[in-house]
Amino acid sequence: MNIEQFATCAVLILLVCPAARADVLADYDIKGNSPGTSYIGPVPVNSTADHVTAQAMEVVGVSNISSSGNKSESLGGNSWNSAAFDINDEYIGFSLAPAAGLALDIDAIYFNEAANNPFASGPGAWELRSSLDGFGSVVATGTITSGFQNINSAGFTKITLDSTFDNVSSNIEFRLYGNVTNFGDQWFVTDPSDASTPFTNFTVEGAVVPEPASTALVGLGLAFCLARYRR
Repeated sequence: MNIEQFATCAVLILLVCPAARADVLADYDIKGNSPGTSYIGPVPVNSTADHVTAQAMEVVGVSNISSSGNKSESLGGNSWNSAAFDINDEYIGFSLAPAAGLALDIDAIYFNEAANNPFASGPGAWELRSSLDGFGSVVATGTITSGFQNINSAGFTKITLDSTFDNVSSNIEFRLYGNVTNFGDQWFVTDPSDASTPFTNFTVEGAVVPEPASTALVGLGLAFCLARYRR
């Protein structure tokens, strides 16, 4: 094998692997699909990166209400558990998966929140969990404070994910859980609305990469080409 053949072999192997870069893996246009009031959904996927599939976002186990103002064009309800997080029956869920032979490096999730103003009896909280460990551990958490989340004003929440969410090679589901101090209190999520974020939809950011097994095969292919070249 001459140098030209070796170079061609190496380039062809590398071309089959997507370049790792920050990208929108999936996004949901909650406001664009809302009838103008809070609602249950589901919200269809607005767009995905190449080699990614995603499922609609939906609310499970929470009562729908019709409202306006800071809760309009949002996804949520008013019957979140007031005693503890209910990880089995009350959540906002969405999922995504890479194509065969590829994996996801999931870096961040961007969204906005709204709560009734004011809460009947103090702040509540939200949690994010994932199917990677059967929703057993908390990935991120935040405080739902009376009156400051207003969907119609600037604001967004960014959840930065650690390396646990690198090289995800199969379907992963995320769930957002609300916990309020009074059963009648309300909590909703929607699209970001702030000039400091590049996203205007509920967005999952990351990169599509070769799964580890595929990367190992690429290395073996290059090693084979090099051995052939040295002959």
